[in-house]
Amino acid sequence: MTIDERAEMPTCNLAETVHNKWLQQSGNKMTCLYEATVDDMIRAFMQIANYRAWLKGGSHGKGPDSASLKLKAAARCGDPKILADAMKSFPGAEDVNTRDCALEGSELFGSTKRKLNMPPGADCDSHRPDKVNFSIPRPNTRATRQRIEESLNSTQHGVIHTTSVLETDCLASNWHIARLPPNSARRCWALQAITGTMCNAKVGTGKHGTPAPTYKGFKKEFRSPNNVEYEFWFCPDDIKRCVSGSKKKYVLDWPVVPNTWPVKIGTNLSREEVLALEDAGFQLQQREALSPRRRLSTIATLPIPRSHFRMPPNPDAHPTFRFGKTVRRNPTAPTADHKNKWESAGLMDGYFVVGVTAIPYPGFGVIINIVSKEDITYRVTIGDIPHCTCPDFTKMSSQALGKKGKWVYCKHLYYVFRFLCKVDYESDKFIHAPTYTYNEVMRLLELAGVVQCE
Repeated sequence: MTIDERAEMPTCNLAETVHNKWLQQSGNKMTCLYEATVDDMIRAFMQIANYRAWLKGGSHGKGPDSASLKLKAAARCGDPKILADAMKSFPGAEDVNTRDCALEGSELFGSTKRKLNMPPGADCDSHRPDKVNFSIPRPNTRATRQRIEESLNSTQHGVIHTTSVLETDCLASNWHIARLPPNSARRCWALQAITGTMCNAKVGTGKHGTPAPTYKGFKKEFRSPNNVEYEFWFCPDDIKRCVSGSKKKYVLDWPVVPNTWPVKIGTNLSREEVLALEDAGFQLQQREALSPRRRLSTIATLPIPRSHFRMPPNPDAHPTFRFGKTVRRNPTAPTADHKNKWESAGLMDGYFVVGVTAIPYPGFGVIINIVSKEDITYRVTIGDIPHCTCPDFTKMSSQALGKKGKWVYCKHLYYVFRFLCKVDYESDKFIHAPTYTYNEVMRLLELAGVVQCE
């Protein structure tokens, strides 16, 4: 077929017209309609062949898109909710579905008669249908927070709801709650309390790990006369079934099950995980409120006995992180900026201290309220991480945190160091550091007369 013959050939249907339009737009003037049709058939055949190869386990072709795979997986699982979600997320579903999918139990469907039974063609008959269908949504059955707390406080399992879990440094040899990594293959070491069969279920099932009861003990080694130290993990779904059930005969030193379960530091239980553990029968320890109104008390009589502040295991170690940033002490302190702030503190006329508040254990230190001559109150914290509420300190900390040698306190903190603690800014170089040790904090409080030396 020549170019002239193809130009004179009339179009016989819509497909040819569309192909002609495509050819004109693409600029390909040398391809006839027959070749274009064959090319389309070949492309369609290759797509079908690749799709069939992919269904048979091959790797040819791209296969179906993610929406089709999600819909096929939902159809295989048989869950109506998952199937409804997959259908709603399918491309173009919003043009077809005019209402939400009716799941079993979510709505009540029925019909009612609209008019009396009449013979066909009666004068009183109308064009309206004989029956009308209706659907009534069921009331929301999702448990609210109040209902969850009421159920947790009920006598069914005897567990009181814990709003904020206290995390402690737990002993590995005693029962405690810890988080098992998600990639762990540890199995449950308990027997079923009712059937007496081995549980042997994989404990770590969550995406971010699973909080579960655990302890470190010994087990019998049948191939060796010596016992082997082992870390036992148990399922967290039912305390009676797994923890309080019959122990295996090759598990030694079974610890006493506590009434209140300690939680290991770093577990970071979410609200859903707390509710799941409590529903399984685990009573967790409540952390005291950290609000200043409930945790802090104003000291009317000074000095405070040092016994009120419990000494940490390493009193000479200072924190190396402040608000998530690494901090380092400046070996060249005091610098010129430190000296300028120290001199600025000496010019603070009209400032006076109006209150001292002690920070109880596990914290240590005091909060000092300083009122300026403009009747503005600044709260200065003397602890392992000193702090002040003035704008100067906030601006400085945002710019200098994490930068070596750039940390300079505000004049309010130097006012406390200079006039209350009476330290020397040149010899006591630790006052210029971003963080303090326990002994350094106690020295400042003793020099200020806040803490009684014992």
